[in-house]
Amino acid sequence: MDEKTNEVLYKMKRPETLSDIINDQYFIEQVYFQVNKIITQRKLRPIPKPGYHYIRNIIDVFDETDRLFPEYFLDHIEDIWTKKSNLPANDRGLITLVCNVCVRATIAHYTKLETP
Repeated sequence: MDEKTNEVLYKMKRPETLSDIINDQYFIEQVYFQVNKIITQRKLRPIPKPGYHYIRNIIDVFDETDRLFPEYFLDHIEDIWTKKSNLPANDRGLITLVCNVCVRATIAHYTKLETP
């Protein structure tokens, strides 16, 4: 990279607070990507053999109650991270898992941009 590109990258604002992270465009894109990845994997799994069935898990519950969409995750993550959420532990666990993966991807994204 040339010197001018490095200067621009160093001047980019990195998210520093929870609100910054939650409102960061790359983080939001990652949440959409991860939730859509879960939905796609769920739809593409093979039909079980006759006499067998899949064991239900939290993703099935989210899907049946129409909570398996990115906006739901984004609406609740700040309360979960600040320990103010009234959601059940299973719901908090799935949302935290997905959003933690997204935070790691966001950090890696900004770290990669900052290295010369």
